Amino acid sequence: MIGRLRDGYTVEEARAEMTILTPQSWTTAKEGENTGVTVFPKQGVLDSNRTRSSELRFIELLLCVAGVLLLVCCVNLAGLLIARNSARVREFAIRASLGAGTARLVRQLVTESLLLALSGGLLGFLLSLSLTDRLNSMFYSLDIEGHPLHYNFNPDLRVVVAVVVLSIGSGLVIGVIPALNSLRDGTAENLKRQSSTVSAGMRLGRWLVAAQAGIAVAFAAVAGLLITSAHAMIAGTNFEASHVALMRLRPRLIKYPPEKAQQFLRTVLERLQLAPGVESASMVGGGVVLLGGSGKVSLPEWPDTQALQCGQIEVGPRYFETLQTPVLRGREFDRRDTIQSSPVAIINESLARRLWPVGTVIGSAVVVNRRRRQVVGVVKDVPLQTRGTPPEPYVYTPFWQNKELVDARLCVRVKGDPAAMLPSLAREVNRVDPDVPIAETITLPLQMAGLIRSLQITASFVSYAAVLAIVLSAVGLYGALAFAVSRRTKEIGIRMAVGARSATVLLMVIREGMTVIFVGVAIGVFLAMAATGIVRHLLYGSGAADAQVYSAAALVVCCVSFFACWVPARRAASVEPVSALREE
Repeated sequence: MIGRLRDGYTVEEARAEMTILTPQSWTTAKEGENTGVTVFPKQGVLDSNRTRSSELRFIELLLCVAGVLLLVCCVNLAGLLIARNSARVREFAIRASLGAGTARLVRQLVTESLLLALSGGLLGFLLSLSLTDRLNSMFYSLDIEGHPLHYNFNPDLRVVVAVVVLSIGSGLVIGVIPALNSLRDGTAENLKRQSSTVSAGMRLGRWLVAAQAGIAVAFAAVAGLLITSAHAMIAGTNFEASHVALMRLRPRLIKYPPEKAQQFLRTVLERLQLAPGVESASMVGGGVVLLGGSGKVSLPEWPDTQALQCGQIEVGPRYFETLQTPVLRGREFDRRDTIQSSPVAIINESLARRLWPVGTVIGSAVVVNRRRRQVVGVVKDVPLQTRGTPPEPYVYTPFWQNKELVDARLCVRVKGDPAAMLPSLAREVNRVDPDVPIAETITLPLQMAGLIRSLQITASFVSYAAVLAIVLSAVGLYGALAFAVSRRTKEIGIRMAVGARSATVLLMVIREGMTVIFVGVAIGVFLAMAATGIVRHLLYGSGAADAQVYSAAALVVCCVSFFACWVPARRAASVEPVSALREE
């Protein structure tokens, strides 16, 4: 229930009042029955404390990714500013000799950095508006039942203030360190320097590039793991989702009695299975098609207290054929499994291993929600749990053996695009009875995507962050090497004048650049392993292929970095010795 508090009342006061209104008999009820009423605040779409905790953890994860990416940008700009300011050492020395104090010079450099940061903040804010629209259309346009969602993602004043504060903070971070680095020597010492010898090494800038490369590898690896997990979930393991359409039929809303409703559903299934483009059709009694609900399962000789809490789905004939879930032993439900026949059940392999570690499963008796049934089949597990969580045991019971079921969710396998088939499938249902409401028309891939929305958003966000981190790493490396080559023209000319070949100079520059990249990549692989533990709650399947993802991420960063080294290295190799020796 949802209620609005009277003015002046708090959630805590309402919760305390509920304990007074609760009947005394509830306090002595059995566990799980009438244990009381509680009150908690509503926050947007978060409908429980568990969901709230999950959503907050998801938002905190995205915030951490954004923070690390902002740090990479700051490191990149700081490295480039160090290189730029090192060429202005004599300029600063002349300004100081004319009376400018150190504070005045630092203020000048910080002001330049703040202008750069505020310009970037404005551009980022404008870019975020279009990206937010994209986020809304991709992930928040439909829920898992096909209902349209409407969210207001328009920025408010707090977002603008946050952008300004972050921009100013970033400007200070990227401005102060290069400024102090450029002014650390005295005026006289700086005036003695020759511009051609300034910043030949640039060690700090290069190691900043190495740090960026490490973070880029970590981002790329995590993005790869998240993307493969999302694709694996939507594609399905032990089920095939790409050609399955879903719809919910609700005879209950027009007061159909159970007998009439089930006859209506039988007729609908027969018509759908004969419809053009339909390969098979089935239904489930309640809950999401692949998740269902929960039930208690035990062996006949077990007491009730030992019953296992398992997933339970009431399904119709051809359910496993429609989803293409392999039947390992026994059979699937068929038309024989009615209310007049003996109660039966199908279990997945995880439940089979728990109940019968050894011995025969098919034909054995099992108790499902205190009703004895005979096991007629064992099917493959449908893993929907995150990494590290064991497969959930499931029991499947026949839809037609529950005479109280009125509504049903149909799952229909079609030959073509399931989204294009939904209108024609709805028309077939309307031909049986146009008054029965049809709801939740959606394809199974879209429903799966909705179930893993957090994973998909995180995968997209981290992928963008990885691309930007790799580009920033390459730009930083290119800038550092290009500047170093421009300041070492005379040195390179001397090397070539005394016999060094162009290929030698080319390899020298590439080696200097790639050395720091290899160090950064090695660190990045360890960062990726640590980050994998942080996003473990979003990963599905085993970690057998993680090493391949780490290797692919490292290879991508190395290839991009090699190209960033190649351009300034070619420029260095093409230096004319005579022209270089004439430079001051």
